[in-house]
Parts: sequence; structure tokens; C-alpha cells
Amino acid sequence: MKPIPVRIPVKDQQNDCALFSPRVTVAREASSTQLPGGSRAAGMNTPPRNASDARDAFDKLFKK
Repeated sequence: MKPIPVRIPVKDQQNDCALFSPRVTVAREASSTQLPGGSRAAGMNTPPRNASDARDAFDKLFKK
């Protein structure tokens, strides 16, 4: 085990390490699925109207 060189009493302060840089990610929201050629994927035109529609679509997918 390596010895700790400097004790950090306040652990919620900003990190001054030159070897660390935070990575920023952006979550993008897609309104429709586009296929090559500009056509939409089949069945992706309208969202389900209620929870039972979504469940029915899931059941049909796996033919339960």
C-alpha cells in the first residue's frame, strides 16, 4: 500500500489535479428514427397513447 502524501481535510472542494479533466456528455433526444434515404422506421411514427398500448406492443414483439 502506498502512503498518502497529503491529507485532504475538506473532501468536497474542487479538484486541482492536472491529470484529471471532467468529460462533458450531451444527451440528444431524437423525435423520430430516420433510416438511410430519409424514410422512417415502420411502427415508429406515433408514440403509444397509454400504458396498455405500450404493453400490447411489447407483447406482440415477443408474441406472448
